[in-house]
Amino acid sequence: MKLLLVVLFVICMYSCGLPYCKKIKLTNRDLEWVKQYTKGDSVYFILNDMKIDTMVVQETRVLNPQNTCIFDTEGCNWLEGDNTFYGTAINIMTLKHNGNDLDVWFEITKREKNGDLLCNIIFGSWSWSAFPGMRLSPQSYTIKNKRYTDCIVVDEKDILLNKVGTPIFKVTKLVWSKHFGLLMYEIDNRYRYFISNL
Repeated sequence: MKLLLVVLFVICMYSCGLPYCKKIKLTNRDLEWVKQYTKGDSVYFILNDMKIDTMVVQETRVLNPQNTCIFDTEGCNWLEGDNTFYGTAINIMTLKHNGNDLDVWFEITKREKNGDLLCNIIFGSWSWSAFPGMRLSPQSYTIKNKRYTDCIVVDEKDILLNKVGTPIFKVTKLVWSKHFGLLMYEIDNRYRYFISNL
């Protein structure tokens, strides 16, 4: 009899919907992709030792589940059907270029516990990989005869025009380093801006 009551109770709870939350946590190794900057940092980019762009870090945000137990509903609104909490980390910056302020975002997230790290990049009116993101595929990149490892290199074949604003120029290449952050960006296939402390 007690067993029957327990089974009926479990069936009732299951049919009503148990409060649960699937959580995917970013590891410390994953978070190394966004730890180059802190709020208020200024980073300078130089074109041919003459022209300088300034990038100011507005915010760095890490939204990562603290408790990965599925019955802890932190980060989920399960009453409205939201039962997932994906770890996400983002750097939000403003780049001052030719008198214009451009938003620059670099975001990482993970959709499966042992799955690939995904990233989204926004640079002014341009973005690489609409949500859910492109797989983070690090590679080497050489700048001024120096080889940098663990870089994400994206170019114009992967670019998307955002629906926000009118583009001032076209970003044709961008290099993000796991160790330095934004290393280089290229405008209109001609103008290459490099981080000043290379």
